[in-house]
Amino acid sequence: MKQKNFHQTDRKVDFADMSPFNGLRGVCAMAIFLGHQTDQYLTPHVGLEYLQAVSLFFLLSGIPLARLYSTTRKVFTWDGSYTFWRKRFARLAPMYYFALCLNFFGAVQGAGLVKASYSFVACCLFMEAFYLGFSSVAGVLWQIAVFVYGYALFPFLAKAISLWGVRSLAMGFLALWLFSASIFGTLLYFFGESTYMLWKWHYHGVSRLPQLLAGVLLGAAVEKLRLNRQEKQDREDRQGQSANVWALCTDLISFLLLITAIQSPVVNWLCGEDKRTVLNLTLEAFLLPLHALWLFSIVLAHG
Repeated sequence: MKQKNFHQTDRKVDFADMSPFNGLRGVCAMAIFLGHQTDQYLTPHVGLEYLQAVSLFFLLSGIPLARLYSTTRKVFTWDGSYTFWRKRFARLAPMYYFALCLNFFGAVQGAGLVKASYSFVACCLFMEAFYLGFSSVAGVLWQIAVFVYGYALFPFLAKAISLWGVRSLAMGFLALWLFSASIFGTLLYFFGESTYMLWKWHYHGVSRLPQLLAGVLLGAAVEKLRLNRQEKQDREDRQGQSANVWALCTDLISFLLLITAIQSPVVNWLCGEDKRTVLNLTLEAFLLPLHALWLFSIVLAHG
């Protein structure tokens, strides 16, 4: 019997069920932008909730990666992995290094030439993902640095989990989430409601990289269910029933996430900015499985 080639790349890729993500990325970007701007320029602060949108960005990256590169097995060879790394670097590098140069000139005014130069060199190697002392030059570029490390690990992870079942992928996702959330819980336990320490969790690659890898596992799980459903003989009936269930799940979770967004300005008004920040960071850390189920439902309901 002829064996199936493990490295074949002839699988068809359909992104029709991922069209909702195009709008969702825009919503996340707008939420982050408005949150930063209102916190920085409006007094008193409005207290918009935008922190959960950051976690959504990391999870959102995993599903398309799994569809485009894992399902097609494009990164299961060294040549394929090299092509993936080269394309991703070419996509990120121009914007990243241009913004880094602009930040450098601003950092010289505040931190001095020596410290700014030291930070600039470190940021050229994406080290700001793991050392916040370089933030004077990096600014918000720490997110791109985390993605760079995630993309570096992706081909190895994609091949390793290709034989995992949905349950194994779910357990792996929960393990990565618990690792990230436990760091936050430890900081909260030992430092109380110190927003300075909790913000470190928000920006640090040690807590963010597991979320990105969890997004890859989420994408792989979506692909397992999607492909299994397509192989069933009674696909139309089952898909229709299943889509209704996932659509209902999507609506319910959307309502719950809306409540977490509404509470932020209310808490900010009643209890102050520090309480609001601690609560929103806590929600961001511990609601990641809910975000994952939401994205999972969106894909399966649409498909």
